[in-house]
Amino acid sequence: MEKGEEDAPEEAEPDYLWRIRAEASQVDPDNPMVFTQYDPEWCGKAYGSEGSMGTAGCGILATVNAVYALTGQYMNVMELADYAVETGLRIVGSGTDDGIFSAAADQFGGIYGFEYDGKSGSIDTLKKKLDQGDVAMAHVIGHYVAITSYDQKKDKYLLLDSNYLPKRETTPFGDWVSPSRLTDGYLYGQMYFFYKIRKD
Repeated sequence: MEKGEEDAPEEAEPDYLWRIRAEASQVDPDNPMVFTQYDPEWCGKAYGSEGSMGTAGCGILATVNAVYALTGQYMNVMELADYAVETGLRIVGSGTDDGIFSAAADQFGGIYGFEYDGKSGSIDTLKKKLDQGDVAMAHVIGHYVAITSYDQKKDKYLLLDSNYLPKRETTPFGDWVSPSRLTDGYLYGQMYFFYKIRKD
């Protein structure tokens, strides 16, 4: 052993070296995974200076659900939430600024294998992007959800709601919803933000 070698700090390996890049969307429409705001691992944790993940973390969980459906990779919920706070994308008293979707892709897309693919307020564009293999985070009335698949035969969209409520008529298991539910009522899609598989 060379002199001083015992004092040399060991370099910690990143915990994501094992990750496998997806070549296509990993969503399983018959058995979707839905991460919810109620999970005891983060539900009661603070989200910025006020509020908790259970009450205000829908933008974070919509992102995590969308990325998991797309790549099969789990994004650390609190790491993303802390990033939103640090970058001023956590809006106290409201929730999460929609800038989190492109910012998350810039910050974490290289690790988890996804990239931002634009936004649109058109349900026709949503259908087109889903057909191409994208997933979406949707800003609905006072809330964010993920939309990860479209079934042409049924003409329905697979919607993942991290905070399922009776007024939205959603469940913790994923829900196939008709276009009419995305154009009226509590699930009205005001804007859709898209992720696609990262190729590099």
